[in-house]
Amino acid sequence: MVIQNSNIHNDVLLLLQSAKQGKVVSPWRYPGGKSHVMKKHILPFIRKMNKTNEFNDPFAGGGCIPIALAKEYPTMRFRLNDKNPAMAEYWRIIASDEEPEILYKALETPMTREWYKLVSYSEPEEPQMRVYRALVLNRINWNGVQSSNPSKDFLARYDAKETTLRIRALRILFKDRLEIFNLDVLDFLKVVGGKAFVFLDPPYWQQGKNLYPTFMNPIEHKRLANSLKALDRKKMKPGPSDFS
Repeated sequence: MVIQNSNIHNDVLLLLQSAKQGKVVSPWRYPGGKSHVMKKHILPFIRKMNKTNEFNDPFAGGGCIPIALAKEYPTMRFRLNDKNPAMAEYWRIIASDEEPEILYKALETPMTREWYKLVSYSEPEEPQMRVYRALVLNRINWNGVQSSNPSKDFLARYDAKETTLRIRALRILFKDRLEIFNLDVLDFLKVVGGKAFVFLDPPYWQQGKNLYPTFMNPIEHKRLANSLKALDRKKMKPGPSDFS
């Protein structure tokens, strides 16, 4: 593992002085997110097992683990994959040198119930607008599930200014350190190679179809399991299975 460096980018900290939480966090509410077990279980395991200066994640999602590692290890590089096209496009926005002006402009639109309905029923072709739609549904719908109904407190978790700040901060934090993919997990594993450190946390087996726009069906889960069984067991480092 790389040497730790506590000097997080000053420009990130300056940018977030006006942010509510005052720290670099994901703009997403992610069903099955790992923030509640990250510090106690996941990060210590990664620090112990990852002997490289790179991190590979085939199920990036909201990215709380890569974000934590990017803050702790300023030179670490990341390959992040998500099969969901909107999430992959979001991470491309974070990785890009070009400002996502279309997304920023959309986030300036005042949110009303009427506007929410228009956004939720839309099928935008423009990539940044697909990300905008996904963010709106994620922030407003119950528990962040895009297919669910809006929360009772309609705008309780929707703050467009805060979302924009988080995106800007993450673009600074990950500058020149991200490579993004939109692949099936097995294709992504072929890309990173057999000696890479991979953080592997697949979507839920039974509930995945109810929580995520893009999920793994039982056949895909079995394909992944069989692929992992075929690996040299000495190269596999099982992580903590009990987060209680």
